[in-house]
Order: sequence, then structure tokens, then C-alpha cells
Amino acid sequence: MDKPNVLIIDDDQRFCMALSKALKRRGFSVEVVNDSEEAIHVLRKATRSSVAILDLKMPKLSGLDVLKRTMRREVPIIMLTGHGAVPEAVEAMKAGAYTFLNKPIDAEDLEPMILQAHQQTSLSSELIPFVGESSSAQQVRSMIMQFASNEELVLITGPTGSGKEVVARALHQASYSNQSPTTLNPAPFISVNMSILPTERFEQLLFGDINDDLTSRASLVDQAMGGTLFLDEIDELSLEQQSKLLHFIDHKVYRPLGGEEKAFIGRIIVASCRQLAVEVKERRFRQDLFYRLIVLPINLNELSRRGEDARLILEYWLERVSKIPISFSPEALDVIKQYLWPGNAREVVNLARRLAVIAQMEVTALEDNVEVDLAWIENLLSNSPFEGEQSRSFETQQIELQSNNLLGSDMSMEAIEKIHIQTLIDRHENLSLVARILGVNRRTLQRKLKQWS
Repeated sequence: MDKPNVLIIDDDQRFCMALSKALKRRGFSVEVVNDSEEAIHVLRKATRSSVAILDLKMPKLSGLDVLKRTMRREVPIIMLTGHGAVPEAVEAMKAGAYTFLNKPIDAEDLEPMILQAHQQTSLSSELIPFVGESSSAQQVRSMIMQFASNEELVLITGPTGSGKEVVARALHQASYSNQSPTTLNPAPFISVNMSILPTERFEQLLFGDINDDLTSRASLVDQAMGGTLFLDEIDELSLEQQSKLLHFIDHKVYRPLGGEEKAFIGRIIVASCRQLAVEVKERRFRQDLFYRLIVLPINLNELSRRGEDARLILEYWLERVSKIPISFSPEALDVIKQYLWPGNAREVVNLARRLAVIAQMEVTALEDNVEVDLAWIENLLSNSPFEGEQSRSFETQQIELQSNNLLGSDMSMEAIEKIHIQTLIDRHENLSLVARILGVNRRTLQRKLKQWS
């Protein structure tokens, strides 16, 4: 693989000079930008053949500001942060950063991350399938094919990292499958993270402003014309923003600020990581917009409820990102199956990338095989950057919706216990894991099941 061009964006000129020399010795071509405002123009023009290294703390505009002002860039960005900047780093990841690394950093540690970011960006233009053989994964693929021929809006719900954009892209691909693969102008797919659109410029960026030089380029809706507009994290919008979006979604027309009303020709897909029914109940989401969105819903389960799908996703991504053949010991495979995957499919992809980088450093020749054993996989998962509480909140809301049917009913405690245990068994398909969740040993659970049968 050809090495990408590297853009170093940092106001520390000594650091830039030292890192630039080190990367050039490793065969990279390097461009240095010390001014954050200039960086915005450079990033907007940069192509997929480049990778940017951006410092979080800069004068004038922070690295986070630069990220948010270049949402339509093609270049992947590796953020550099100081110790103690975890909240900002997490926000940077939400704004589209590829990853973040702590300073100080040397070229030896940075090189594999640059190559991985470049490779992933090259792969991102390809169609990523919704991998899995569980009944829920098969149902999702079936709905994608059913909805593809219908131009009605589709709502995708599921916890963070469950693959909502993967499903949206698959639906887009299926909707325009009659296009020739060699067409010069394929139907566009424009993904918009609604949570990072600045409130004060929401309409300008989404619909356009004919009097604003800063938004003289096509609006997000204009860019999606003739293709798909994917509005992710729609639950993060304020009630005022929701009202502005409702008219557009309802009638597929929009009005650039200072301009005439225009019709949108294309498909709209929206996504939420929260249960919108709960958001409506808590008065955080408009009821009229909610009813407009739930015409064609696709719900994605937590990965822990999808049986062997985690292993299949891991194997799929290792084939894509690793130059080294990687296998797993039987004990490691058991851990992968029983692990709860709080970060869902995104955590699996993250693990595949980490394994690919580590494997490349472990072997002496490309034809060598690396076997991941029990200690190795447990160490990687115990140091996973994904937090469980946030990703479980979606399931908590599902339970909240269902609990009213059980609590306060005339059912006995034994009947409620049966329903709870059977739900866990259906979800995880693993008695040892269910016993661990319930806080009992496997024999106790087996004895109870035998008693009920």
C-alpha cells in the first residue's frame, strides 16, 4: 500500500519540525500547518490520499473547532491530546476524528496508526455488509431489501455502535442498485451527525443561505440531491430544531435562507440511539415528528443479543484490515462469545484494528500466522476504551417500555421470574452467561429450568 501524505496541524513549530523529519525518514511526504484557520482551508481541499494529525489545543480555534468546521472533509484525522483531556477527546471522536493519541508521541508509534487510518478511509467508500447469521441480523437484511423499493422515510434505532450507518449505507446501495457501477456520478450518500451541527447555523448548513459566503458551497440537502440524506442522532435535536426539520421531512421541500422553496428529490433515512417513544413521554421529542418517523422502522439489537455475530464481524474485519493471518485459540473464542460487547459492533471493529496493528509488530514475515490466546484477548478486552453504561442505556429504555406490562400485574413472582430468565436465554443463547448475569451458578439455573419443564 502506498504511504499517504501527512498533514501536521499544530502551533508548536518545534514539535512539527521534529515529527516532520521523523516521518519523512520513514517515507512519508509531509505538509505542516501552524495556523488553525488556515488548517480549515487545507483540510477542505485535502483528499483521501492524505491523513491529518491535529492538535487539540491551539490558539484562535481549537482542534475540536477545526473538526466541526470541516465536517465534509475526505481526509481522516488523528487527534493529539494532552493528559487529562478525555472529555474533549471523546467529543472529537463524535465529531468524526479517526482516533486520538496522547502527547508526547514518536513516529514509530504513530506510523501504524497513520497507515490504518489511510487504509480504513480507502475502504470506507466500499459497501460494508451488515454481517451476522443471527435471526435478528437476517431480519434486518430482509427489511433492507423490502424497504429499498419504497421511497418512504426509514427510521433506524439501536444503541451506540450497533451499525446504524452500515444499515443506512446498505439501504442506500440497495435503493440505487440499478445504477451502472461505472457511472461517473453515482447517487450520493450524505451522512450528517445532527448532534454536532452548531445550533446557530443549523438551517444554514442543512438548507443553505444564499447570502452567506461561508456557506456558498452546496448545503447538506443540496449535496444529497438524487441520492440519500442520512440524519444520524436525530434525538439530539432541540424541540425548535425538530420543528424546522418536520416540515422538510413531511413535504420534502426546504427553503434556503433568503431563497426560494425547493423540492428535495431523494431518500431520507434518520437514526436514533434512544427510544423515541420514551423521549416523547419525557417531552424531549415532538410527538408529531415521532409519528412521522415510525412508518418504516428498523431496530438493531445489542450485539450481546446476537449469538455468534460478534465472532463473524471480527473475522470479517480482520480479513479487511490485517495483512497477517490471525486465528484464535478455543479459549479465546469462548471469551469472544461470552463477552457482552458494551460498545457493540463498533467495539468489535476497534478490536480488529488493534489486533491488526499488534500482529504486524509481532511477526517477522508476512506469511507468519498469529494465534490470539486466552491471556491476549482478555488483556485487550479488559483495556477496551468502551464504557458499558452508556451503551446499555438503550436496553434500559426498552425494559422501561416493557416493565409496565409486568410490574403491578396479577402475575406471580414465579411467572415473572420465568419470563425474565427465558428472555435472557433467548437473547444470549448461552446458559453460563445467563447464570453469571443472574448471579447464580450454572447448576442452579439448570435445576430451575428442569423443574419448570
